[in-house]
Amino acid sequence: EFENALRFWNLCGGATVHPEELVRGLNVVWRILEVGQKPYPSCRFIHSSIEAVLDLREIAGARASEVESIVSRMSAAGKYIVDDARPWLPGKGTMGPRFSAQFNIAVAWVLGQEGLMDIYDPAAADRYLQRDDVRDLMSRVRIDGDSGIDKDMNDLWRCVLAVRLRDGDTQERRVAFPLGEPENPMDAEMLERRFRRMT
Repeated sequence: EFENALRFWNLCGGATVHPEELVRGLNVVWRILEVGQKPYPSCRFIHSSIEAVLDLREIAGARASEVESIVSRMSAAGKYIVDDARPWLPGKGTMGPRFSAQFNIAVAWVLGQEGLMDIYDPAAADRYLQRDDVRDLMSRVRIDGDSGIDKDMNDLWRCVLAVRLRDGDTQERRVAFPLGEPENPMDAEMLERRFRRMT
């Protein structure tokens, strides 16, 4: 029984709350399959950009020094939270790298998926923050906010990311649902790797 003298349901929304939904489809509908999983220890707003970078990195086959610019257009709310080109500044601690789109995008390009998995360890994240190639690429990453994305909560993780190489080649990727969303689930092997890194 959730209700009590302090009116738990009232606190949660009063007449708009429908407690019967807690048991609708019990033992038939498995809501756990509708839960997203984050494969990397960064803010979820960054994950679509990471997916786009990992894909473009494979196609371009270019070293970070050959990248002229990376521009990610994402939710304006997301930009507000993750647009941080200097996550190493004092006071940001272990959360600095996790909330820096520039850092995660650079790590994805320079070190790939394994590098992203490494940063579950704050010491590894700190080492990567000190790498010249990571910092250099971070300086060429720009985050643009698109308030249109914020209008639909089902579209919140979407991004459009463009990579321009120094030879003029430009590639673009759109990602609606990053890896780990119910629409783009991680496979069992990736879930196990994530579990082992975290534990």
